[in-house]
Amino acid sequence: MDQTQFNRDYKITDSELSEFTGLLCTYMTRDLSEFIIYGVTAEDISALRTLQENFENFPQDSVSKQELALAIENKNLIRESLHKFNKSMALRVELKHGKNSIPYKHLEFLDISRLPDDGFIARTRNIYSYMKAHKSEYIIEGLTEQLLTDMNNLIIQFDAATETANTKNTDRKIITLERVKMGNELYTVVARYCEIGKTIWDGVNPAKYENYVIYTPSAGSLKKPNGVDYMTSTHVLSWNPVLNATSYDAQYSTDGINWTDAYAGSDTWFEFIPPVEGWAYFRCRARNNNGFGEFSDVIQTGYYKTLPPPSNIKAHLVEHSDNTLELTWDLVPSANKYKVYFSAVAIGAAEGNYNLLASVKDNFNIQQVEHGKRYYYQLTAENSSQWSGRSSAIYFDVD
Repeated sequence: MDQTQFNRDYKITDSELSEFTGLLCTYMTRDLSEFIIYGVTAEDISALRTLQENFENFPQDSVSKQELALAIENKNLIRESLHKFNKSMALRVELKHGKNSIPYKHLEFLDISRLPDDGFIARTRNIYSYMKAHKSEYIIEGLTEQLLTDMNNLIIQFDAATETANTKNTDRKIITLERVKMGNELYTVVARYCEIGKTIWDGVNPAKYENYVIYTPSAGSLKKPNGVDYMTSTHVLSWNPVLNATSYDAQYSTDGINWTDAYAGSDTWFEFIPPVEGWAYFRCRARNNNGFGEFSDVIQTGYYKTLPPPSNIKAHLVEHSDNTLELTWDLVPSANKYKVYFSAVAIGAAEGNYNLLASVKDNFNIQQVEHGKRYYYQLTAENSSQWSGRSSAIYFDVD
């Protein structure tokens, strides 16, 4: 979508334009006898007030942004439920045929959680179709018609939730562009009436003349943008409008030190896919006729086409304790949740079935452990729209 076709024509924020228009209507009503000479009537002032009210009541971007976030969260919750079904089906196939069997390998269970939504749901449908067609083979492993029905219902719900999220994303773009269009239309009318007002009072009444002056930016008046945010699910960087700004610059970095330009324009958001996977840093600044303002605070996030699992996982007994184990790992850029899975077996034994131990936001987890056991651990990482596969297993023997 070409955002350059929808630049704001005015140098003040939307809220300032709305507030100024309200005052302008008051001044024009006061000076109606002078405005009539230029063909401006009370009906014109009423029409301007209607434009202002429609613009003020039009949905803000914060509303559509929140609706999009909720839609993505709902989709992700359904995906997580479907992933649990996939794991349960994987276990049934493993119990029946083993991990090295043709059915297990054909269904490609191992990396399904790392796939983007379209790949994830395509493979999930394949798993469902296989289990549906071979239901009678897995009766002993607990496969029932109700389980298949529930799984199919979740697939349908996921499709609907994905469509809703895509629609909300498109709606957000349309609403933003429509608001810019409405603002430009309002500003055109406001600017016309202000020129008439200034002409009426120029050299006659300086105070009333000032009533019709649309605020012009002054040197040093630009503040640094706040509310800078990058949504990994939509690849949109956004920030709050800055008073007196006419345009903005945004920059991207892979290390927070060396910066490259990513955007220049009058909108307060744009779509950007980082060219390099891993950590991503963003900052932006406002601009007007007097130059640039101060850069915003730097935000740090991460970008991956496929989110990797945590690495450098280590386990050790906490100092001065013989039964408290600390687990640490390197943080994954953009991840905001980690799931820790464990398998407890006798020392020297191979890993057994894994169970979920904890969902955490920090990079460590502490567990009370038993002597004479070997503890295997695997981890996954998640962000608002991606799930990694499980990490390679590590183990720790508690003698």
